[in-house]
Amino acid sequence: LDLSGQHVSIIGTGASAMQIVPAIAHQVQTLTIYQRTPQWVRPISGYGERIGDGARWLLENLPYYVEWFRFTMFWRYGDGLLPFLRKDPDWPHPERALNRVNDRHRQEMTDFMHYELRDRPDLAAHCRPDYPAYGKRILLDNGWYRTLTQP
Repeated sequence: LDLSGQHVSIIGTGASAMQIVPAIAHQVQTLTIYQRTPQWVRPISGYGERIGDGARWLLENLPYYVEWFRFTMFWRYGDGLLPFLRKDPDWPHPERALNRVNDRHRQEMTDFMHYELRDRPDLAAHCRPDYPAYGKRILLDNGWYRTLTQP
């Protein structure tokens, strides 16, 4: 799809927008994003990079490796997140986090956002969610904030 020189609007800032916006921003004339609710964005090293030859060989040749690999991903992003989601009734800051660990993750993602938006601090208030981390699906960064700072 050639979007060269087009005026494009994106409705929402969820997972689809997170993938589409960085992919098309360099080719459109203008890009307008309509956002209802900002999302928590987590940096992840290697996101979108090519799978190395060794890992590719394992995935293609070692019996049950694909299943094991998928299970580790499921565990990490499923049950592995349970400690971050448990509400601590004694936590003194329920307006921003559910517990101490959840608050640490909120701070890490906030720090990442401020670092990525360092040239456009005016955007930070529009990009920071007002709900606890993991209150909604966490989005994995693929250049989202850097894309927002482009002219």
